[in-house]
Amino acid sequence: MFAIIHPNRSIKGFTLVELVVTISIVLMMIVVSAPMISAGDKKKALSTAERVASFYERARNYSLNPENKESMSYKVVFDGRDQFTIVRVDETGAENALDGAQDSLFIPDSYQATVIPSNISFEVGNGKVDSPLTIKLKKPSSTSAFATIEVDENGVVKNQTDL
Repeated sequence: MFAIIHPNRSIKGFTLVELVVTISIVLMMIVVSAPMISAGDKKKALSTAERVASFYERARNYSLNPENKESMSYKVVFDGRDQFTIVRVDETGAENALDGAQDSLFIPDSYQATVIPSNISFEVGNGKVDSPLTIKLKKPSSTSAFATIEVDENGVVKNQTDL
């Protein structure tokens, strides 16, 4: 087919059909990619919750199998922002941070942790805690937690995610 071109008019711009097709393609790409981004966020959130829960389990395991016989308890200290640290408490009450890389945990800035109470001690020998603990993890932009990690009076760690 041949197009008839008006002699005084130059061909510039896009037709309505071209614009509609282009916008439709862009919208389809957005619709297809949005769930992929959401799935990636869920994986990161679940991974963070699992790392925090396993960190508390590690502290309990230290108390059940102490490296040092003078240890009275192993304490997990939360700095109120983004770091958890395991410390050994000896019979005099002195606290000594363990120096292994696995004995300190940072949570990413993309998540916030609320820990009540902020510190918890696991008794050597039986792994019981001085008081139950609840940790809530959430995104800074959200009002509700996506994960709740609880440590009961026997030191058992439970990880509940709401994703």
